[in-house]
Order: sequence, then C-alpha cells, then structure tokens
Amino acid sequence: MKRGKIRYLLIVIVILLIAGMYRSFNIQGWSDIPALLDNNRAIVNMAAYDIPVPFSLKKISRIRDPERNDMVLFWAPESTDSILVVKRVVAVPGDIIEIRNHKFLINGKQLQYLYIFDRQFPKIPEELLKGKTIAIEKSKNFEREIVVDEKDFKTANYGPLLIPDNQYFILGDNRSNSQDSRQYGVIAREKILGKLIKVL
Repeated sequence: MKRGKIRYLLIVIVILLIAGMYRSFNIQGWSDIPALLDNNRAIVNMAAYDIPVPFSLKKISRIRDPERNDMVLFWAPESTDSILVVKRVVAVPGDIIEIRNHKFLINGKQLQYLYIFDRQFPKIPEELLKGKTIAIEKSKNFEREIVVDEKDFKTANYGPLLIPDNQYFILGDNRSNSQDSRQYGVIAREKILGKLIKVL
C-alpha cells in the first residue's frame, strides 16, 4: 500500500474515533430549566471521564472523575440501563450536603444566592415560572441558575448526607420539579457516561 493511502486511512480512522467520542441526545422535559429546555439537543463528550468504545455506550477505562457543577449524562437508577438522563452534579464523594429552606450547603457552608427579577425567559412557558423564584446559585468555583418554588415545603429541606465513595449527588436546576438524587439516591460512578459540553 502506498504511503499516501496509508496516511489517508489513518486520517479517516482518527476522524471516526473523534466523531465517536461525541453524541447528541434529545432533552425531554423541563427539570433543568433555565439551562436546558424541552427538546434541546445536548452534545455530550463521551470521553470526558472514561475511554469509550467508539459509537457505543460502553467504557474501556476511567480517565478522570466528574466535578461539582458538571452536567452529566447517566443511566437513571431505576431503569436497569435503559433510560438516559442529563442533570447536574452538585456533590462529589466525601462532601456533606444539606438543603435548608431551599438553600444548598456543601460541607457546612451555604452557597451564595443572587435573585433574578429583571430578565425574561421567552422560550420557557409562563406557567412553569409563575410564582417561582429564579436565582443564581454560586460559590467561588462555579455558578448556575436555578428555579425554586419557595412555597413547596416538600423540597425545602434535605439531609444532611455524606456522599459515599464512588457516588455522586445529582440535582435538576428546576429544583421543585425534578426527579433526582433527592428521590432515587446517589448515582454510582459507573452509571455516568459523559459530560454535556454544548446545547443546540
């Protein structure tokens, strides 16, 4: 085989490997507003945490672990690996988390909150935001926008909980309308498949 053909073949193989590392998934529902909307397309880096089998959901080897505030793709715990979900990692192994009156605490320290009053969200149906509070939840390392129903006492408090080794606590940004670790518990590391990197 000529050198030119070998080079061409290697380029094709590299392109296929890179393409296989990225997958797109359709977001269903409103549990992560305002960051993610119903029917958004999420681009997920399948090689963010593990070496993946190209064009597959299988993994070969671990590279690194998810960090706080990552939006991750994972197998829903009750689905026996048949339902994929995208939500946000809010606590990692060793963290102690607690929710008090809708405020999130990590290792005994409450996050900061900046409330949003003057911004419109035209792509989100009005009824989903009516009577809700929208805030920027932040620490020195990250910030995110959340939606909270401060009249919903069922979601006002949680914990405290120590996150075990190899487990992650995951929340939807629409805190009063999300099925997440508050209902089904922490997520095992092996259930996490990739990191959301772009929304279309």
